[in-house]
Formats: sequence, C-alpha cells, structure tokens
Amino acid sequence: MSFAAPLLILAASLAAPAPLKPRDPWIGVPICVKSGSPETYRRLDNGTFELAPVAMRYLDVRVVDEQGDFVAVQHDDTVFWIKKEAALRPRDAINHYTELIDKNPKDERAISCRCWAYMAINELDRALKDGEEAVRLNPRSPAWRNNRGEAFIKRKEYDKAIAEFSSLLDEFPGYFYALFNRSEAYLRSRQFDKALKDVEQALVNESKVPGLYMNLARVYATAPDAKLRDGKKALESAKKAVEMIKYRDGRFLDTLAAAYAETGDFDKALETQQKALDDPDFMRDDGEGARKRLKLYREKKPFRDE
Repeated sequence: MSFAAPLLILAASLAAPAPLKPRDPWIGVPICVKSGSPETYRRLDNGTFELAPVAMRYLDVRVVDEQGDFVAVQHDDTVFWIKKEAALRPRDAINHYTELIDKNPKDERAISCRCWAYMAINELDRALKDGEEAVRLNPRSPAWRNNRGEAFIKRKEYDKAIAEFSSLLDEFPGYFYALFNRSEAYLRSRQFDKALKDVEQALVNESKVPGLYMNLARVYATAPDAKLRDGKKALESAKKAVEMIKYRDGRFLDTLAAAYAETGDFDKALETQQKALDDPDFMRDDGEGARKRLKLYREKKPFRDE
C-alpha cells in the first residue's frame, strides 16, 4: 500500500497559505474615543493628514470613511478624522473599559462608557447595570444620568426615560442631551405634541444636529393628529436630516419614506423604505414595523404611528 498520495496532499496543505482573515469593519460602525480630547485631523488633497482641532462634545460617533491608520467620523454635521488607535469599536470598548474597571471599580467614566458599548451591541441588561452603577457613584453627573436614560429608551422603558430626562432638565434647564433624548422617548411613546415642543426648543440653539430634524419630520409625517401633520414640512426636514449624515441610517431613511408617503409620493416612499430595510441595526430595532410600513406604501397608504 502506498502512502505517497496522502503525504503529497498533506505537504500541499501545509505549504498552502492560510486563508486571509476578514478585516473587522470600520465604516458604518459606532465608536467611542479613548480620551475626552483626542487629536483630530483633516485630510488634504494629496491624501495626507494635518492636525485640525475640533471640540468634541460627543465621545461616541459614527465612522463614515477609512484610510490607513485613520478613520473619518461624523460629529453633528461635521466630518473629521482621528487615528484608529484613539478609537474603540463597541466590543473593543467593552474589553478596554473592563480592564480599567478591574483596576479601579469606582472608575465612573469607564463604567458609563462601557454602558454605551453594551447599548451599541444590544446587551441591554448589562448596559443598564453599568448605567445604574455610574449614577450611584456620582448621582450629580448629568452625563451619567443621561446615559442611563438612553439605556431606558433602548429597553423600551419610555416612562422611566422621560422621568430621567425631565429630572435632568429640572436641575439643568436647557441641557441639550436631555432635551433631545426626551424628544426621542416622547416620539417612541407616541406623545407627539410633547416631542414637537422639545424638538422646537432644542432647535433654537442647535441647528446642526441631524437627529433633531429627523424627529421633527417624524412628528410632521406620522402623528395621528392631523393638526400636527404637515407633509411639506416633513419632507423638508427629513431630506435635510438625511443630507446631513454621511452614512446610511435606516431610521433616517424610514422617516424620509414616511414623509414621501405623507405627501402622496408612494413610489419614492417604497424606494426609500426598501433602502431602510438594508440597515441591519435598524431592522434589529424595528424590523417588523419597517416591513409593515413597506406594505402600507405598496397599498398607497401613509403611515400613522398609532
């Protein structure tokens, strides 16, 4: 009996290079930055980068482009570049902040940042646990309380979220993050008149936040009360929101589709809603509802969020 063939096959398999491991994606991924003031850059026409300071008020942003050791991120309506070594994708962030917490269990910033990371991967029980712990360690921090409120929204505990943000606004009137997030909680709990008031108040001082225009469009396009609806304003706000962001976000597209439907343009509504269904994060959050809205638009019916 000859063993030559199996040995040749074995030798060939040993000599063959291992298949390349697919790179972890960056584009489209939410990230947080390791420090509160990372170096920020702009990309020059020749493809190189130079320092261009940007004051970041959010430490969690969305990646919209990638080049070598740098990623471009969207911050409100602005895009700039940071080094990858300064950025943490959600699972990397969990590992990073867990190491810090193991060294110092009272590191409230690390705990609250890990809360964000757990929210980003939809591990909502762990997110809320961290959110609660950060607030316990420092109940006066509006940022930690705002983070906990966002965890309540993710968990669809809208009454708790509204109470959290309302309490923050009582203590810190005009606190933008609480105002914006409370509008989101009001929208999701179908309190459209209250959502509209919060959005309009926020827009007085905040004209560069895409999410505000999305929430405004949502009210104008989908509120059951005809007195609140305005198809023209809905389409204007939804288009502005989508144009401001440099990445595909299913919820923004879903809102734009609803605005098209409210104006009677069901062909555009169908086309846009189909694009919204291509966003896996959005579908994980509201896939059943998104498919129902697609069916409505096929039937040439607008969406009423009842």
